[in-house]
Amino acid sequence: MIDISIEQYNEIIKNGEKKIINFSAPWCSPCRAFKPQLDKLSKELNIPFYTINIDENAELAETLGIRNVPTTFVYGAEETKILGIKPIEEVKSLLV
Repeated sequence: MIDISIEQYNEIIKNGEKKIINFSAPWCSPCRAFKPQLDKLSKELNIPFYTINIDENAELAETLGIRNVPTTFVYGAEETKILGIKPIEEVKSLLV
């Protein structure tokens, strides 16, 4: 898991590679529960996993219409937005 800023986010989304970008907040219990699962999946599939703190990057969260956390963008065959926590196998199916 790599913490990134708004500038890094803008560079990362330009490439067409598979990746996971998770928007969360330190005070969010579901976020803390979901991150280890995403981190494990990232390592299993050798796909980068990035995380963005919405408290520190509120402008980006607002621009992307993120109103709830965790919100996760999965870039696989196509871009998918996941709201809340989903079973990790469901997330994995978006990447393989």
